[in-house]
Amino acid sequence: MRYVNGIMAVVLMAFAILQLRDAGNVLLFLSFAGGSVLALLSLKRSLSLMTARGLAGLSTVAMFFYFAGFFRYCPEMSSGWYMLDKAPGLIGLLVAGFAMIPVLSVYSCWMKAECHMRLKPGTKVPAVPHSRKPHPLH
Repeated sequence: MRYVNGIMAVVLMAFAILQLRDAGNVLLFLSFAGGSVLALLSLKRSLSLMTARGLAGLSTVAMFFYFAGFFRYCPEMSSGWYMLDKAPGLIGLLVAGFAMIPVLSVYSCWMKAECHMRLKPGTKVPAVPHSRKPHPLH
């Protein structure tokens, strides 16, 4: 997963650099650069629980922003939409939306006990004790 997120960070930064040629694409530049930073931060070896929650929230917002930006242009697309001047930005939005899925999965893993704990090699994850009380409907 680290390799995927590292590659996605580079790809998103490349899409951000492509947006610099037009002065009107500042929002797209910032969104691609922000996605690249989120992907780079997912490469850290350890995160606190609150940091993981915040970055997971930001990754979710970014993912929905990317997909919403792409699908906003869908009604206007013709069969050769990928040949238009807007094509690099639209392709970038679609790729960035899918790139946020593995990034978000890393942050959600950090919010789980198995990823958040630092265990020595060979030790088992302790089981969570379950309540022995009967269910109230039984």
